[in-house]
Amino acid sequence: MKVKKTILVSTYILFGLAALVALTYIFLGTRTSQQEMSVERTEGMLFDAPLDGEAGFVTVAPGLRFRIDTGSDMSYITPDDLALLESMGYKVEKKFYPAIGRNTLGKYDYAITRYRVDFPAYCWSGDSIPQPIEDTKNVFHNVDFAVSPADFSVLGIDFLENFMVEHRVNSNSIALYSDLSPMDYEQCQVIERRKSPMFWPLMGHRYYVNMAVSHNSDSYFIDSGMRGAFIKLPMSDIDNSITTYVDTAMTSFLGEFPAKLDVNTMIQIGTRQGQTSVYYFDNEEEPYATNPFNMQGYNIVIDYPNRRLLFRE
Repeated sequence: MKVKKTILVSTYILFGLAALVALTYIFLGTRTSQQEMSVERTEGMLFDAPLDGEAGFVTVAPGLRFRIDTGSDMSYITPDDLALLESMGYKVEKKFYPAIGRNTLGKYDYAITRYRVDFPAYCWSGDSIPQPIEDTKNVFHNVDFAVSPADFSVLGIDFLENFMVEHRVNSNSIALYSDLSPMDYEQCQVIERRKSPMFWPLMGHRYYVNMAVSHNSDSYFIDSGMRGAFIKLPMSDIDNSITTYVDTAMTSFLGEFPAKLDVNTMIQIGTRQGQTSVYYFDNEEEPYATNPFNMQGYNIVIDYPNRRLLFRE
């Protein structure tokens, strides 16, 4: 009798734990980011920030610098940038706001609290030393940030997917739009948004574009945090029978990885085709990835709300 009672109690405990895990999974999966976000001036270009370095940093206001990273599920901010915003008179509110996701260092991160802040953003002059244009100042309200695990702040996919994100080649800058497509662009390819049931509690979505590299079509993860490469494929895709590769290395926050470079590969993205350099290397991230901001010669818009990729030469 005592054994049966022990088994029954153990069964209840197991069912209770399973229910607790399920409720936690559902709770985390229903958490959202940027639901309260708004923009003070919504028409036209919201800001146009100079792009600094291959790691993809933009300066949106004097002293306020973010990494643009579509591979980071959440947006992050450093304590120094929080203090800067407070000193400028902008709102900084601490919130109990649990969230889980991949961060800009390529690792999984869990935040118990986050900050909801306002921050300014400008368009900048095209001088050799860019300066903010005062009458273009915009303000982003109620933007959610976790505390950064690095020494820099990040605009992640939870923020970026609310906008059309333009890479302007001539000025080497990143511009955002709410609902107006930039002039003279045409749709090149649709993009796909994914979130598998296994990763449902993660904050961010993953966006993919279909491309053909050497006539082999695959779905490529859009990762603006990928350094130095426009297109990345796994080492297993190397074909030594037809191509001579250059030995090189690729560096990310996860480390340095041996790589092979094909300097003249035929690619096709929707209606566009041409030749470009392609890197082959293996790391802990997606095997097929593309950073459109590293593409040479084209202005590009990643239109997240309408899920399309637009090109202009």
